[in-house]
Amino acid sequence: MRILSVCHYYPPHVGGLEIVARDVAEGLAAAGHSVEVVTCATGDARAGSESSAGLVVHHVRALNILDRFFSLPFPLIGFGCALQLWRTSARADVIHVHDVFYMTSWMAYLCATLRGKPLVLTQHVGIVEHPSFLVAGVQRMVYATWGRWIFRSSHSVIVYNTIVKSFLLERGVAASRIFEMRHGVDRQLFRPAREGEKSELRRSFGLPDKPIALFAGRLVPKKGVAELLQARSDAYDIAFAGPGDIKPAWRHAGVHFLGPLSQEKLADAYRMADVFVSPSRGELFTLAMQEAAASGLPIVASDEPEYGGYDLDHDGLMLVDRTPEALKAALTRIISDHPLAARMSAYSSEIAGQRFDRGKNIAQATGFFYRFSRRHYVTTSWDDGHVLDLKLASLLKRYGVKGTLYISPFDRELAPEKRLSQRDVRALAKDFEIGAHTVTHPYLPHVDVSTARKEISGSKRILEEWIGTPVTSFCYPKGGFLPVHQEMVREEGFMRARTTERFVLTRGGDPFAFPTSIHTYDHWSDVWGVLKLARFNLIRFLRLYRRWDLQATALFDAFLEKGGVFHLWGHSWEVDAHHDWTRLENVLKYIANRAGVQYVANDALV
Repeated sequence: MRILSVCHYYPPHVGGLEIVARDVAEGLAAAGHSVEVVTCATGDARAGSESSAGLVVHHVRALNILDRFFSLPFPLIGFGCALQLWRTSARADVIHVHDVFYMTSWMAYLCATLRGKPLVLTQHVGIVEHPSFLVAGVQRMVYATWGRWIFRSSHSVIVYNTIVKSFLLERGVAASRIFEMRHGVDRQLFRPAREGEKSELRRSFGLPDKPIALFAGRLVPKKGVAELLQARSDAYDIAFAGPGDIKPAWRHAGVHFLGPLSQEKLADAYRMADVFVSPSRGELFTLAMQEAAASGLPIVASDEPEYGGYDLDHDGLMLVDRTPEALKAALTRIISDHPLAARMSAYSSEIAGQRFDRGKNIAQATGFFYRFSRRHYVTTSWDDGHVLDLKLASLLKRYGVKGTLYISPFDRELAPEKRLSQRDVRALAKDFEIGAHTVTHPYLPHVDVSTARKEISGSKRILEEWIGTPVTSFCYPKGGFLPVHQEMVREEGFMRARTTERFVLTRGGDPFAFPTSIHTYDHWSDVWGVLKLARFNLIRFLRLYRRWDLQATALFDAFLEKGGVFHLWGHSWEVDAHHDWTRLENVLKYIANRAGVQYVANDALV
């Protein structure tokens, strides 16, 4: 598979985002993919291209005045960058951009849209609090414009913590498109210090042989630099490792600025320190925290509320208020209490092994991108359990198209004589997967938690009694669900859950909120989806709009070209009410019996 990765800066430029971008690109290349990276040249990396082992990195010219003079990592791109992105996007099967905030991502989004290529976004941060009204205003403007457009157009959005996930959900990004994963660090490079190594490394950095509290990151307000400077103490020195403008007022006795460090020198800095401190705001498990954990350092971090969602030993990871007093108290306690420091050090190494192993986590990332490979799957699904499903099943069998029938055994919206009987369901189960659709078909967000659980668990139990085999797929009635319902579905033993999200040609990122491609119904609300399908060609848009059958064949053509999943869904009663049996048969005839295409039920996909 050919993957284009786009990021504003890339190593040797120093930064956590840059390191993540490099690690993912190298991991994808090592997995056998052809990867191209487009990034901005800096003083450390001249313009030009370099390649090795399936990975090509294009450094393009840009103006770096904001980074150089104001410590704002925001390169200003020009025609050369746009041309390089246009050329490389033509060769890509999927385009992967890092964060919506940068001009490189904006241009990559335009290339993906115009070329009809799937766009994957890794969103590294949400709103970053900043003392400058100008910077804060620019952030909000970007998220209201380019950010909104890219969030809406991205096939999937990768995040590394729940803060960013919540930020995306607040901006209307569907949960089914958010994929939370971990990154991790090289635990061979970032390792605990050996006996006697700390003193030698301190001398190499020109530091006194006394307790050192280490900070690693950009010297910017959100990282808590000012608060940490005010937490100075005679009991320890503070060392800052990272790029940024060092203000004269920051220079004090016992405070050391090491500047930006290479990964190798940064690993040495962790090993020479006694404790790591990260008083940043709005961040969880930063890359620097992961490196410190792998290095076996006790960690002091800001007590963000979202840490409550993780199973952490709060005696092993010290989470404190982001105030100088709290930081100073925590650092003094660790420095003076050697048994506590040893316990915290052991816990850091433990969580590094459990959560921050880069090899395992990069394998997860490369596995994610396989969904964009050129394998072809066609599936269908049909909701509610109407007696007309028997007619529908006959039509599907005629064309060799498989699918899943999501049945609500006592659907209150269907008259009893219109519902499939137990005998009907048992007969259909011989040729189709049977999925659950609640007992009586309520809109789950409108019922209480107890009722929702009974509806979900009851439908599974009833259908399993009817057909005598496990029911592992679920569909949310009318596509309505909340995170609590996803958790219920998982707890009740289902393996997957379908939504009503449309115009998607992949499996999606969340098995408990997987999307579809087309609904057998003419939606007024599909303007944006049809515009993208028509590639913003107005004449083609007018031909496709409110013609689900033509949209289906157009999507299928795109699916044949790109690979992935083509998922047709609907209701047999709805097809009948709109006299759409002929339209449905024409679509089935069009998608059936294609070479290289596998026809499967929903359970084969997720």
